[in-house]
Amino acid sequence: MRAWVTFGIMTVAAGVALCEVGDLAPIPVEPPSGWRNVLHAWDQEQFAKPSEDAGTLHKGAMVVTLRDDLKIAIDANDPNGRGPNLVRLDFTGKGDFRNAPTLPLKWDRKEGGYRIGPGVIEVRRGERTIPVSVNGNYYRYSQFRRVLLQMGTGLEGSCRFGDTVYPVRIVDLTGDLDCDDKPTVEFRGGFLSAPVTKGDRVVVRQRHMVGADTDGTDAPLGYLLPVDGAWYRVKVSEDGTKISANPVKEATARVRLPAVKGWALLMGTQHEVRVWADKGPAEVPLDEYIVAEYNVEGLPSAPRVVIQGRSATCALEIEPGDTPFDLPLTGPLRAKPEVHRPDDGGSEVMIQLALFDALGGRVRLLRDANGKQPPPPPVEIFTTDGTKVHTGKMAYG
Repeated sequence: MRAWVTFGIMTVAAGVALCEVGDLAPIPVEPPSGWRNVLHAWDQEQFAKPSEDAGTLHKGAMVVTLRDDLKIAIDANDPNGRGPNLVRLDFTGKGDFRNAPTLPLKWDRKEGGYRIGPGVIEVRRGERTIPVSVNGNYYRYSQFRRVLLQMGTGLEGSCRFGDTVYPVRIVDLTGDLDCDDKPTVEFRGGFLSAPVTKGDRVVVRQRHMVGADTDGTDAPLGYLLPVDGAWYRVKVSEDGTKISANPVKEATARVRLPAVKGWALLMGTQHEVRVWADKGPAEVPLDEYIVAEYNVEGLPSAPRVVIQGRSATCALEIEPGDTPFDLPLTGPLRAKPEVHRPDDGGSEVMIQLALFDALGGRVRLLRDANGKQPPPPPVEIFTTDGTKVHTGKMAYG
């Protein structure tokens, strides 16, 4: 169930403000870590032999369809080579590799498979040619094959925010290489159900960027961006060559996380705000928010407890004003036994204890100050006639 925390009503932008337009240029960006942006091929129907005029060389070459507009060829630069040693990438999706960019393919003993790249290739996108950083893996076990591929690209330049010009970067986080995807919120299923923001991001003045001298700030592309205590609406031209930022006047509410340490990530319709426990009340723009994820340590009632959770499940009306609103994430936890039976109809039954926070969001981690889980509660199972059939302990779900 979607859960929104409402901070009053959104305000509109202050009158039209003149802004300076900055230039952007395409750059390769290291693909994000983890599973984000990973293209998969493990369905064996995604693997096929190339056509005779595909532009591959080795007789054992294999074409892999990763999506409609992207095919790669596991190939070699020697028709008589002992095995594959390069990957060809076709961004038309037609399976034509005659002029396709290539990356090295090397056996990695630790991985138990081949490493694709890493390397930077040039990709044609409409009228532009952009650099793309690529890495991945190729595995083959008997007749089973699997490919994982990640790509990273972005736009970099400078933009004026108020009286200061900062380095700025647009990072592609959807893998389509266009750097123009506005945010959408999706909800993962399963017992760790959580909202996920998909879309590209605007990054301002990061340390690794030229001319940057502070840690920086970032937000989903299309969201308002906080810079130097003010909020800006960033606009990127359709051809990706220009960027500008207009200041936006926002009404705010003071929001606090009542804990010794920790943070809570609030995802709104136009804002993404992280509230820190040790920094006092935060000025949060009025919007509708999901409490997307949080990590708190040291509660008023349990100073040695650490809780991590995701996705609130009830709505709260919060009015603007000087009195801080305490995010209700640190109240008593609610425990609920859950019973799971296998899909195959077997006789095994798993009983676990699910924990929920004061908002109804599922707690995914509960630890004491020593990093240990509380002792599992005991459980006894009886038949309908009162006969005890099992004594054991629950697992935390």
